[in-house]
Amino acid sequence: MVVFADENIAQDAHRDYWLPLQKAAKVENDASALIALRDARLSWFDKMPRGSNHAHGFRPSDAGALLSERRGKIPEIQADDLEIGVLASAMYRNGALIVRKLVSKSDASVVRDMIDRTLNSAAASGALGEDSKPVDQDREAEWFCPPPAKADRRAHLSFVKNTGSVETFMSPRTSNHLLTLYDQLGLRSLMSAYFSDDVCVSFNKSVLRRVAPLQSPADWHQDGAFMSPNIKSLNVWLALTPCGEGKDAPGLDLVPQRLDEIVETGLNGANFDWSVSAITVRETFPDTPPVRPTFGVGDAIFFDHYNLHATSFGPEFTENRYAAETWFFATNQCPENQNPVYW
Repeated sequence: MVVFADENIAQDAHRDYWLPLQKAAKVENDASALIALRDARLSWFDKMPRGSNHAHGFRPSDAGALLSERRGKIPEIQADDLEIGVLASAMYRNGALIVRKLVSKSDASVVRDMIDRTLNSAAASGALGEDSKPVDQDREAEWFCPPPAKADRRAHLSFVKNTGSVETFMSPRTSNHLLTLYDQLGLRSLMSAYFSDDVCVSFNKSVLRRVAPLQSPADWHQDGAFMSPNIKSLNVWLALTPCGEGKDAPGLDLVPQRLDEIVETGLNGANFDWSVSAITVRETFPDTPPVRPTFGVGDAIFFDHYNLHATSFGPEFTENRYAAETWFFATNQCPENQNPVYW
């Protein structure tokens, strides 16, 4: 949990506030508790006094050469081999790490079904068109419920309609399930070691996806283009259907190289002032061309806000791709414009 200036305050808050909320949220179909827990995560981050971060965190000198993957490829490991030295080594040398079977197929299936329920509930809640059907909002709120501070329901529904995605924390039940799963897998302690700091989650950048194949190639981007400087981040992009090279659903194309700055945007016909065109990618990285990994159900890729990537495009992609993308930050070096959330 987040570091308090006074350890007694931390213990009292955890005992008197968080434990009852978390216990209540575990009760089956307790929508009110799930919503209360979600809303508390959003509001609690700003209320908590935060201590100074520990050390520098991830340092190239610490990474060593634990992974021998040559430049131009993204290293891959099995979930049982995921530990701080391997993660740091991969991030320093290649800018990303693929973790096979991070999540079991059964757990992935549960999350995939939750995405369907969340998106369907969002669609049914109104404003997506004349065919929207009335629903029992109290019953559906655990699946889709914009928090009070972000209650522009029309904007959120527009995001669902236009992207086939929904912000993870719009769903109290799904967000709680996913954070609990990641905690059980040891990701909180792993990232705390990587950051040398406590860990928070992005509201804005954590997204549940059920995405149809693109109709035209997408521009490339670095998520750091939307964030403030001097931050520490890790994204966990979790595949919930087979996707990528050799599969029917699109995955990700990535530049397999560690980057420490934002590539110049808006050049060579880029569609947006924040995006990078394919021409710029080819000209900037002639020795490390993009790669298109194959992902199985439950596989994940870790990368940070400097990683340059794009959604895969091609006529071979004919099926929807399900994925959960969750951005984590160091508590004391997080981008405030991404609405950090307590974990």
